[in-house]
Amino acid sequence: MLCAIHAAISAADAVTIGLSQLRSTDPNHAAAAELLRSAGRGAEEFEARAKQLSALIQKKNLVEYEGRGARVSDAEDACKRARRIVEWSATTLKDSATR
Repeated sequence: MLCAIHAAISAADAVTIGLSQLRSTDPNHAAAAELLRSAGRGAEEFEARAKQLSALIQKKNLVEYEGRGARVSDAEDACKRARRIVEWSATTLKDSATR
């Protein structure tokens, strides 16, 4: 679960680097979601992905820092959500390269 969430964070970093030449270096991963929002300049799809990333980061914090266990269903859901962000980032970067 945590690896999937880190993949989503890295995918968001790839988008912000690709579009804005910026990457969050804040130890609070929530800053990566905010940077993704700003990279989207108000675009609805960026807002949606930033919200999804924020929700994943909250799950990460519960498991990683608060020591709560994750159920199999939680891990499967996190992986599915992270995969969507990773796939979206690949498409977004590919589309931006062709513009």
